[in-house]
Amino acid sequence: MNKVGQCVIPLNTLPRKHLEPVIDKISSKDVINGHVTVDISSQKQVTESQVLTFVLNHNQANNPTSITIENPNNDSVAFDIRSGIDHLELDVSDTSADNNKFDLIHTNIDEITLQLGEKTHASLIDFTGEITLQSKTKGATVNINKVEPIGVGMALNLKNHVVIDEINFNGTQHIEVRPSKNTSLTVKDIKVMQKAAGSINYAVVTGIISLGLESSLDVHAYVDLSHSEIDIPYNQSYTQSITGTAPIHGSFRHVPKKIVMTGRYVNQYLASEKILIAQSTQKFGCEEWKNRIENHVSGLRIEAFTCTDQELDSSGNPVFRLYAESSGYSDGKKKKKGAPIVLIAVIAVVAVVVVAVVVIVVVCIIRRKKNAVP
Repeated sequence: MNKVGQCVIPLNTLPRKHLEPVIDKISSKDVINGHVTVDISSQKQVTESQVLTFVLNHNQANNPTSITIENPNNDSVAFDIRSGIDHLELDVSDTSADNNKFDLIHTNIDEITLQLGEKTHASLIDFTGEITLQSKTKGATVNINKVEPIGVGMALNLKNHVVIDEINFNGTQHIEVRPSKNTSLTVKDIKVMQKAAGSINYAVVTGIISLGLESSLDVHAYVDLSHSEIDIPYNQSYTQSITGTAPIHGSFRHVPKKIVMTGRYVNQYLASEKILIAQSTQKFGCEEWKNRIENHVSGLRIEAFTCTDQELDSSGNPVFRLYAESSGYSDGKKKKKGAPIVLIAVIAVVAVVVVAVVVIVVVCIIRRKKNAVP
């Protein structure tokens, strides 16, 4: 039930779409002093819906600790890192932009250090546990294509400046970023999938924060939103629940560059509603936030954006909130206001004229009768 007493259809989290793994192995005879060069073109062939996956086990004979990837055909490739491996070095032989991507899978909670080449563009898929990111080249930036945490999330220890193209939350997950001296984390885009609840404590976000229906993102005070655009979805069929939280909440120190309200589809809207956009545990520049909002929901009338500072959350703690006040959807037709009043006025005037005419006729008849009397 939502906050206006309407029953709504419950939403579910959406499973991530992954390629079908085709399992292969690295031959122990190819590993020399812990290093191996893997030529993807000489391995099992995969289709566009498949990913060639190498399983790395700690207990296998002559397990590699350093891998150079040769991928001339730009095939999909992944390395499934199993329990017991605490350090792995990866690089690519071809430094072109098309052939430097690969997936790393780490579903166990062990600690691991990933030392990545300057031209690599790895994705951390189904990651959990504690991960240390480090570049093979001193002072170089570590470039990560995508991060998809699982379980309760993951911890990232930074040894270099790290740039992540996309973080994808799909559940109740937290990313604990632990920067060291002279390091930082830049995240271009953050996606919080339908009904997911993501959380991050440290980053500079430079792209779009996209939120699905009934999803939320908890940003801590050291998340810089000043370069970001926040995309908040709206769908009248799935309005916010009574105990629901704001799509973006936490402790705000920065004003985002833009806030966009995006509609999925438009139906007839009847009741007025307050749409909760942001919620902070401390005072924030709410008036500035209001000036960054753009309504892209077709037909949705926003009457005002309001800031409140005397509300409590579901736990009874004081919070500061930003609302959009909507009066519903417009059908695009202009109604003729005042028509009934005009009609009544015309009828009244006609009635007065008729009465006046009748009175005059009666008076004339009476006068004629008097004149006719001898």
